[in-house]
Amino acid sequence: MPALDPLCATLPCVARLVELRVRGLRTLADVTLSLSGLTVLIGDNGTGKSSLLEALRIAQLVAGSKFMETLSREHMLGSAVRADAGELKLDLRVEADGHNLAYSISLNPAALYISHEAIHELPAGLGLSCGAASSSDARPLIVRYPEKFSVTDGGREQPTSPLLSIFEYFGRAPDVESVAIIREALEGIDIHLPFEVSATWAARAFGRAAGARDAQMIQPSDRLELFGANLANVYQTLKNSGSERWHETMELLGLGLGPDLKDVLLTAVAGGGHLSLGLELRGRGHVPAFQLADGQLTYLAFVALVQLERGRTLLTFDEPEQHLHPALLNRVLQLFEDASTRYPVILATHSDRLLDFLPDPAATVRVCELDAQHRTHLRKLDAAQLDAWMQRYSGLGEIRAAGQLRSIVSADEDAA
Repeated sequence: MPALDPLCATLPCVARLVELRVRGLRTLADVTLSLSGLTVLIGDNGTGKSSLLEALRIAQLVAGSKFMETLSREHMLGSAVRADAGELKLDLRVEADGHNLAYSISLNPAALYISHEAIHELPAGLGLSCGAASSSDARPLIVRYPEKFSVTDGGREQPTSPLLSIFEYFGRAPDVESVAIIREALEGIDIHLPFEVSATWAARAFGRAAGARDAQMIQPSDRLELFGANLANVYQTLKNSGSERWHETMELLGLGLGPDLKDVLLTAVAGGGHLSLGLELRGRGHVPAFQLADGQLTYLAFVALVQLERGRTLLTFDEPEQHLHPALLNRVLQLFEDASTRYPVILATHSDRLLDFLPDPAATVRVCELDAQHRTHLRKLDAAQLDAWMQRYSGLGEIRAAGQLRSIVSADEDAA
């Protein structure tokens, strides 16, 4: 295929997700979220925290194959899209190699097809909240409609299926750099929910898999799967990644699991083809995964999550506090804070203790609130008010537990 996109280069770009805008998903009538460093989402149940993570999951799926098929299997858009919106619209801004790109997609929930999709190059500094693609300064690179797309600089149109995304149509052609940049950014989104660490007896009683406790089929792994389903394989990868990386992994594990930790054991299950995870502990010997405490196994998964991050451009976790006592929760928060220096990290939490551990809550916390029309707004914290209340309380979590959060929430929104 000839070069259709003016952004052409032979060297790979490092894509950075810097902004997300969601319109029409449940309470997210029109929400824009800046993506930088660590962001902690708090708020009552039903105020949009998990919906933001779901929007990012949909964005991740766009870059893969069989997008619409996977979307219809995973997400019930017909009931998730707001009646007053009619469509789900996602916009993401990506920076790479001096380019400021906006990717937009609109999904029709009734017929399940792509009604609009586009990539624009924006002037430096222009964000999604400033109009982005609708701005006269934005330069369209590729614009597609249900059954065709146009390449602006190429001056031509091409028919396509309304079920195929731009990424499926163009494939991985290296001469279409804007597509490659956006694909890299979307593929690198990593969405996680609490790890599946149910007790083995409970899993057996209800005929369920025990998740991270189970022996796993041996297969290459370059990222931890949802629920920690491939935890043993990830540790196999980490063990084989070199002595320096493994030494760092063991140091992190020791900080959370204590000085009795000697090694992580990976054992081939009798019959072959499967791998079992365990720990070697001083005074106890080999402790298999099914005998580990929920918190121990969860911490193992968190360390694996941040240590194996190949290609990641954004990490999200919904309710990371589950199964962790306060000391381990603090360790996990430190893992996320370190990771957020390399890519954006978004946490959604109900834990006051986690909030108490935050070193700079005014910079990191966004409060999800609903207005009278059940629309989500992301509020910042008033730094001056927070400082005043911190004279009486030890942290943001204690302020919230005392019922005083409302007094420190600013009227400013995240991307206002």
